[in-house]
Amino acid sequence: SRSQVDVAYFKRLGLSHVFCIGDKNIGELPETLTYLKDHGPFDAVIDPFSDFYLLKVLDAMAFGSRYITCGLSNQTEEKFTPVDLTQTFGKILLLNITIFGNCLGTNQHLQQALDDYSQRKFEVTIGSEIENDITAFMEKSFLDHEHRGKVIYKYSDY
Repeated sequence: SRSQVDVAYFKRLGLSHVFCIGDKNIGELPETLTYLKDHGPFDAVIDPFSDFYLLKVLDAMAFGSRYITCGLSNQTEEKFTPVDLTQTFGKILLLNITIFGNCLGTNQHLQQALDDYSQRKFEVTIGSEIENDITAFMEKSFLDHEHRGKVIYKYSDY
């Protein structure tokens, strides 16, 4: 997590350990070093912002682990953070890490998720609902870095 706000949010969702790494490498924080010493490295990392976190978490990943990402923190901006691919891929290869890149999926994936949600197979945290204001929906979804949970867009067909 980049923000202490996120820590409290994820703890409320039931996670036992949440680390706020900010701009630091995960291996530089005393609380993560203690966790890694007691529990070992991570077998999987799910990361919404690969351009921000990938290099920061590699040192905490186990041999043969998985790294799953679905986006970039700067995907709506023109400025991107350059990454040293030699160093990054060197660590990925040495640790035999499998990388999965994922976005929204196909229409079938969306329909399956909607069906699963309707059948209460999982809980979705709703952060806010916006009705008939596509600009407000887009701003809340993509520009408001403080929002948590899914932003729901309700529209009227009139």
